[in-house]
Amino acid sequence: MGYKIEVRTDIIDPHTYLDAELNYKELLEVINKCGGYVLFQQLYKWFGNKSKGFREIKKLEDLLLFGSEQLNNNKYVYLKSTALKYIKYKDVEKEVKETKVNRLLQKPGFRPIMNSVYSFQYLLEKKESINEESSLKAFEMFVSKAREVFNKDKFTNLHLGKIVKNEYVQQLIIKLKILGDRNGIFLKNYIPEAEFSKSKLEFVWFDFDQNLGENPVLKTLQLISKFLNNVGTTGKNNLFNCCKFSLEIITISEERKKVIEQLSEMAIENIDKKNSFHLKSSIRAKAIHVISNLEEIKYVVFVEIEGYLKISTKGDNEFNFINNIVVDRLEELKNHLKGEGK
Repeated sequence: MGYKIEVRTDIIDPHTYLDAELNYKELLEVINKCGGYVLFQQLYKWFGNKSKGFREIKKLEDLLLFGSEQLNNNKYVYLKSTALKYIKYKDVEKEVKETKVNRLLQKPGFRPIMNSVYSFQYLLEKKESINEESSLKAFEMFVSKAREVFNKDKFTNLHLGKIVKNEYVQQLIIKLKILGDRNGIFLKNYIPEAEFSKSKLEFVWFDFDQNLGENPVLKTLQLISKFLNNVGTTGKNNLFNCCKFSLEIITISEERKKVIEQLSEMAIENIDKKNSFHLKSSIRAKAIHVISNLEEIKYVVFVEIEGYLKISTKGDNEFNFINNIVVDRLEELKNHLKGEGK
């Protein structure tokens, strides 16, 4: 039995629209949610093999849905305005007279590409979405539960009072977006419990391009805790986060994982010492010192990303964030841990 497809002629070329709707709808939506950029090798895996993947990429370029750029010896694709218009307006019921989209940069900075690459790889390997949209959905679940708890017993839950205000929630959403855009930190899930303080927010951190002058794990935990302190706190003088949180660290190699595990141990030791001091101290500074309710840190290695990136060689352009730099940073980290760093 056949079915009908409505071809939109008010958005993009109707032939391109039909191809997108029949053959590439899911892929275009996934890439868009991930951030708009994907490595050629990742698309080879999506399509099943290199030869088919390469043919499909070229077809998508011919349809003006994809653009592609060189990344040293590697290449990546980005969604062109035609694809962005299709995604934005395909479900709009009324006729679209003027199509406007925010175009993606052909040559963006380091973080937009890497966030997108990690997000797409997470979907390939874990069959789960980790991106700005998934962060927002999990956060909306959390806010809904927090408001329910507050309205049920306002006196006991005064610490959640701010989250009732829509304007304040919008500020938190902006902060959540910044965590993702600037730091590769995304909210994966919210697990509610009967007792709100025992509920848990699960965060994911994409480990890339970290400054070796500081412990990146500690920095990540500080950023998450600061965000949660903005949501609400429960302890004396507002020191404790309102619920538990966990961190899943995504890195690119077993060697890097070992380094990150050592840095995590150092971070937790640092946190325990500072918490012990500040909780006992009668001096209360305005800045938040206590990182509380960290339940666990987990580690995941995406070896395929390391494989994708190793094929590149050093160059002089702004995309030289792959290649030996990764290895150099690993060595510097290891030496720093051994006390050999400057």
